[in-house]
Amino acid sequence: SRSQGNTAQVVRALTGRYAFDAVLPVEDAFGADVDLAGFDLVVLASGIYSGYADKRVRRIARERLARGQRVFVVLTHGSNSDHYCLKWTSALEAAGLDVIGGATCQGFYNFGPFKLVGGMHPDTPTDDAIAAIVDAYGAALERCAAAQA
Repeated sequence: SRSQGNTAQVVRALTGRYAFDAVLPVEDAFGADVDLAGFDLVVLASGIYSGYADKRVRRIARERLARGQRVFVVLTHGSNSDHYCLKWTSALEAAGLDVIGGATCQGFYNFGPFKLVGGMHPDTPTDDAIAAIVDAYGAALERCAAAQA
């Protein structure tokens, strides 16, 4: 998330375990020289805001990715529900993207009135939750490799 760094924690864990050709903050993904359609796989990582992935990340998915392009979804959220991942992966698939998997975890949440009480879930995302996302990404890569063999 932009405010708490929940999503950044997960991305750091992914880049610590797997090699990526590029890691682009959302602000850089609209650069004129960035051709996201040229990547074999794009990880779309976002916090959830009012029930939706960051509007800038949704715009990237809409405008900068090619039909059939493989994506993996990472979402962090203040609730304890995984329905956000299903909701967004379904929308990405309907847009013609090849979603190879997705994972979510709960993160520290202090939006609106929750800020007055110090926020919710201050000790999240946990190391175990982050590790589960990293493992889910690895499993998705293995499934892709097996399908191509």
